Amino acid sequence: MGTSPERESARAAALQRLAASRQQLRNELIELPDTTPHHPLNIPRRLRALWRTLRRGLRGSPVAGVALTALQQWWEGHPWRATTELVAGELHAQVAPAVRRHPVAAMLLSAGIGLAVVAARPWRWHFVRRQVQPLPGRIVRWLFNQLGAAPGQALLSALLVMLARQAQTRDEGAAPAPPPCQPAPTSEQETGR
Repeated sequence: MGTSPERESARAAALQRLAASRQQLRNELIELPDTTPHHPLNIPRRLRALWRTLRRGLRGSPVAGVALTALQQWWEGHPWRATTELVAGELHAQVAPAVRRHPVAAMLLSAGIGLAVVAARPWRWHFVRRQVQPLPGRIVRWLFNQLGAAPGQALLSALLVMLARQAQTRDEGAAPAPPPCQPAPTSEQETGR
């Protein structure tokens, strides 16, 4: 009861495909050391430039700086980060060449999608309004719950310390006021000189 040569070759080909598939999974799941420069949110070049511009523009605001840093750290620790970056990279690799070859068609397609969304007005649909209507109350409750938790209190105290330091550096940089005990010069004293 032997096996035919066709069956053996089919089995060998299936085993090779299985081994190749396993190797692809290993390559995707095992993180190799990253040799590329670190970019926040690991997004395409133009969006990275926008991110840098936003960070530079909000550099003077301590609240915005803390919020942007918190956003960046949140994304770096997010469990869906690797999947999102993988899908975004594949999508970019597939879509970008087509958009470069047919820019007018891409613009017309995106304008058509925008027109369809505006014509459909999903924000006016009853079930969408029913889902969105309680959001402000939920957000307020969530914010108050965050203030009761230790991380929220730490964030609030850090913001207050940063605001106090910023006010202190502003006060130190201001011109010193003249002493209050010196009388202002009169017009006769000024003309006598």
